[in-house]
Amino acid sequence: MPSSVTDRLTTTHELIYFFTRSPRCYFDLGPIRRPLLTSKRQNPSTAPSSYPPAGIGAANRKGWTLNDNRGLSRLKAFGLSGHPLGKNPGDVWTLPTAGFRGGHFAAFPLSLVERPLLATTPERVCPNCGEPWHRALERRSGRLLAVGALEPTCLCEVDGVPGVVLDPFMGTGTTVLAAEKHGRDWIGIELNPQYAEMTEERLRAERAKRQPRRAA
Repeated sequence: MPSSVTDRLTTTHELIYFFTRSPRCYFDLGPIRRPLLTSKRQNPSTAPSSYPPAGIGAANRKGWTLNDNRGLSRLKAFGLSGHPLGKNPGDVWTLPTAGFRGGHFAAFPLSLVERPLLATTPERVCPNCGEPWHRALERRSGRLLAVGALEPTCLCEVDGVPGVVLDPFMGTGTTVLAAEKHGRDWIGIELNPQYAEMTEERLRAERAKRQPRRAA
């Protein structure tokens, strides 16, 4: 939150806790990758046709990983700066604050909840077994990337449903606004009736914006 203190350093960070119910959990890094920043734009016409570049010996290519510092050096040598879809955002995020005109003193910006939501809530899940759907692999620049159509990972042969976001302290509804924006279902819990009313008002306003305008 913004502060105007003059006798100490301004607090510029907050902690976000990441809890899971089991050692193995759903996590999709793809939607939250950040654009790569490079000093030299890669020319697609000179990019290697295979990934890793074909010039690297078979013995070296066998252990190729993007988490290997030596591998990153070789990527840069071939004009590739990292993962084709962008980099891992890491666990320190720089996000701008956002104003809120309602009667809530700690409403957080939409961008703060979008990354956790996109990474941990599947776009679609199987309503029968609960398995998350994944995007099909497609070859891009010589590498298989999960950028294709959504497809089931189970054998239930039923239509998928949107993943569900749970916000046990809904407040003014920023989390549920993000859920609807990105096509997820949601469940919100809020004890304060005034905050719940603010959420309903914000939802009505956002839903109205998405409605197609009728011709006069």
